[in-house]
Amino acid sequence: MMSNQEAYPTDAQDDPEARELLRRAFEKTARWPADCNGFSADLTVNVDGKVFTGTVTVKSAQDVTVSLPDAEV
Repeated sequence: MMSNQEAYPTDAQDDPEARELLRRAFEKTARWPADCNGFSADLTVNVDGKVFTGTVTVKSAQDVTVSLPDAEV
């Protein structure tokens, strides 16, 4: 893989207020404990009054499987 890494001048400045807003937002995000092995649960989805039931399996934030009888849902 090739990349072009030329330096371009920028006038970007640090913004302490924006940095503080991002820090506060990050503090409010949920994080799983290191020993969390995930979970599975029954799932009910209502789309315009039509109810579908299935399951959701979460192994990590990046590994989530939803099983429903209708793939269109």
